Amino acid sequence: MKRPQDSINILPLVQAAVGHTDPWEAAYLRFETPEQEISKFSKRLIKMGALDWSKDAKIVELFCGRGNGLHALSKQCLCEINRVLCADGLLVVVEPWLTPFLSLVHWLCRQSIARRLSGKIDALATMINHDRQTYERWLDFPEIILGLLHKYFSSEKCSCRWGKLWFIGRKRAFS
Repeated sequence: MKRPQDSINILPLVQAAVGHTDPWEAAYLRFETPEQEISKFSKRLIKMGALDWSKDAKIVELFCGRGNGLHALSKQCLCEINRVLCADGLLVVVEPWLTPFLSLVHWLCRQSIARRLSGKIDALATMINHDRQTYERWLDFPEIILGLLHKYFSSEKCSCRWGKLWFIGRKRAFS
């Protein structure tokens, strides 16, 4: 039986080197397997409406869950994405967002017993610790981030729930 995520042709880059020496990458591999990551991204694309997109659509996965999105989603990056995006192209963003759920997850990450009982919580706490400055800077400026997204892209969907910002926007024309 075909699952919904099998209907989308995506192939995110998954760099799952065994025995990876980078502590963030090692924690990410403990957080989810490459197969879980691909399934997660497939489900996200479906949730964002990808099954309704043109079958000729070209999808560029810029960040692929590897912690790079928070570094790259800056004013300069959004301006450049707007510049190179096709006229009918979409920007799809799914990034961490400080919701009550994420606040609870952060609290759990600070509890040693939760980290001992859950490898996933321990892995997430490790990833946050290794990327704390960028991660917290992203979470600390929601108004600026949303302002930039709305400046460069006409929003088709924008919601914040379950610890994530979900944004779909079309290229805005600038004169």
